[in-house]
Amino acid sequence: MEIKLIKNSFIPKMLKVDAITIYPFIFFASKTMNRTILSHELIHINQVETYGWFRFYSSYAVEYLSYRLRGDSPDVAYNKISYEIEAYRKQDY
Repeated sequence: MEIKLIKNSFIPKMLKVDAITIYPFIFFASKTMNRTILSHELIHINQVETYGWFRFYSSYAVEYLSYRLRGDSPDVAYNKISYEIEAYRKQDY
């Protein structure tokens, strides 16, 4: 499936993030694309293609919510998600 890059999107701005992947779209808060952020989001694209849309997003949400229910802050919970750990480890800097 063709990946669509959407710049200057309200979605990441509303969520207060630099970018977000909602397969097959990558939404960027900025009008310009940062190479590191693009690399990170493309890893999420690969994860969705590997595990499937439902499995990726449902397990992502379950992981996040389980950390939040254990008392972790939103930022800590986000950084503990296995998909995020992989994306940060593999992204280009």
